[in-house]
Amino acid sequence: MFSNQTGFYSYMKIEISGDLTIKIQDNEFRAHKQVLDQRGFALNNATTEENNIFILSGISPEIFGMILELVYTGAIKKLDDFAEPLLEAADRFELKDLKYLCERSLAENYVDYNNFADAYVLAKRCNADELLTYARYMEIVLSGKECQRWSENNPPTAEQLEKYLLPMKQIREAEKTSTAHPSDALGVLNNKFSECSTNDSNNESP
Repeated sequence: MFSNQTGFYSYMKIEISGDLTIKIQDNEFRAHKQVLDQRGFALNNATTEENNIFILSGISPEIFGMILELVYTGAIKKLDDFAEPLLEAADRFELKDLKYLCERSLAENYVDYNNFADAYVLAKRCNADELLTYARYMEIVLSGKECQRWSENNPPTAEQLEKYLLPMKQIREAEKTSTAHPSDALGVLNNKFSECSTNDSNNESP
């Protein structure tokens, strides 16, 4: 039933018997409404089966067990291994402290020049301002380096264009716009790509 038992077993060791029952798949968790309220834990997008029984979907029992462990003990194990799903859960349940920990973990251990666009999209989806700032920093560094590297005499290859245009597309979709703004770091990079591409095509014309 559990592919990773860490959160579930850690939570079970606390031996909680509360006034709330939270069902996820075939698992039941007990919690105290007062404790959740004190922690600012909001059971968003939960279906109420009957009084004080809530059904949650869109989250694994493992992750929810880890969150309850944090709520009751103030500590969480293997944060770095599960930072992305924990960030999504922290945003859903409005757990600001956990969100901060996840953003810091992702920035320090995950985000680099190869996946900054994924981090950007994740940050936008989870309203993660700190992670978003870090991803934007990656954009600025990348755009500056690539604009210096490519010129009319050294245009990017089709493979290079595809590699860097894909993250721009991801970010534009996250921003819900297809227009590159000249003042934006990725916009500058996009313009450089277009310029090099156009020049390359002109050079190949008979």
